[in-house]
Amino acid sequence: MTDNEDKRKYILSGLETFLKNKGFKKKGFSFKRETETGLLQIIELRLGPSWSINSGQINLGFGIFSDEWHKFLNRWKMPSTIRTADCEIRDCYCNIVDQGDNHNWFKLANSLNDLILNLINLLEKNILPYLDRHKTRSNILESYNKFGEKMGLPPRHKLSVAILTYGMGKKEKGLQLVYEEFLANLKNPFYVGVYETIKNELPQTTA
Repeated sequence: MTDNEDKRKYILSGLETFLKNKGFKKKGFSFKRETETGLLQIIELRLGPSWSINSGQINLGFGIFSDEWHKFLNRWKMPSTIRTADCEIRDCYCNIVDQGDNHNWFKLANSLNDLILNLINLLEKNILPYLDRHKTRSNILESYNKFGEKMGLPPRHKLSVAILTYGMGKKEKGLQLVYEEFLANLKNPFYVGVYETIKNELPQTTA
């Protein structure tokens, strides 16, 4: 086995049983579990591009996706395969999980069975405890109130939380918070686009 894609498939098969026992289902190069209606956790096995400094390396990424984040922020059809790049909460934003000096990148030149054990160890000690603490929208909001955006949200974190509030069933409050973020960022075309998504749901006195 010399091809890196084949090596990734071998590693995926080695992780599948372990993650299945944690409630994840394998799809493509990732594992997914729905922890609340419309709330999806993703663990992704990424292969470093051949042109990058991570060529010949493998990485474990993770993210949390919600239907309402997609509805408000992406404004296109639900992707057939949801990846960590589609998630609002992502490992690249998260500063409360120890991801090591090399951000969870591992060389494929090493023994693949040893590598699988190292990845399982990383999952058990760092990634899964984080995901287990963020299984519900309420969990995410509690974590945000404690850690702020460093818990895994992007720079637009106030907007993310406003939309999450909407997704928790507090639609009126959530819409008002989204509208306030729009007013605070009138010159930003992204926020204008979000406003266009919600304006028909706003009370007439607000819109």
